Amino acid sequence: MTIESGNDLVTWFRSSDFAKRAFCGKCGSTLFYKADGIPEFADKTSIGAGLFDGETHFEHGRHIFCKDRGDYYEFPDNAELIERY
Repeated sequence: MTIESGNDLVTWFRSSDFAKRAFCGKCGSTLFYKADGIPEFADKTSIGAGLFDGETHFEHGRHIFCKDRGDYYEFPDNAELIERY
């Protein structure tokens, strides 16, 4: 992914020993999440779906950090659940 404009406003915050998060330095909106300390996710960047205007037609593919999820969460049958984190 390439940021076309506003790259100077992206602020990274190390939120844990295994992940960092990016925010807009102007308004504080959540932008990205990178679990760079977990080998199987180190080369992936999660993007906040709220960044996109209009319909996205996104589908759930993987849910991470599900071990302690609330009992009110429901996931599609075909979604991969990562329970160990």
